[in-house]
Amino acid sequence: KGTLWFFNGGKFDCYFLWKHLVKLGYNIKPDSILKHGNTILTFTILTGEEKKKGEIDVKDLYRFLPGSLLSNCKAFDIPKKYWKKDFNHELIKNWEDVETHKAEYEKYLKYDIISLTEIYKAYAKMVFESHKLHVCKFVTASHLVMAAWVGKLDKRQQDLLIKTNVMDEE
Repeated sequence: KGTLWFFNGGKFDCYFLWKHLVKLGYNIKPDSILKHGNTILTFTILTGEEKKKGEIDVKDLYRFLPGSLLSNCKAFDIPKKYWKKDFNHELIKNWEDVETHKAEYEKYLKYDIISLTEIYKAYAKMVFESHKLHVCKFVTASHLVMAAWVGKLDKRQQDLLIKTNVMDEE
């Protein structure tokens, strides 16, 4: 059981990952897929032999921390050696260019992962120290904030939040 984080990839990167996983024979847990419009917020990959031994939740840290990876590196005072790097995307116009500039974009992609990791660690630590909540258990900032707020209420106030059964709403 674990969580795989991406950053603002719900419209492109996540679909690419999903397609590749299915091609490799992994199963996506159908009731785990949460989308908003054409953006994937989260889904779960079934892993292991017979795809029944484990689950990896795929989530988007951008749903908690809008802004670019670089702006989040700065906001969380991540050491500069871990900051997201830049890459001139206009260099890639065909498959030949992909091979020609491979070293450059591999470094760029490597630092996407490094900066995302450092941002997640800083953010998750801050949230845990402030609210004793694990970021990986939530899907969006509003989801997390609701849990933090409810956690500050006393038992009687928490009970009032769930007084009306949704089934009885009509």
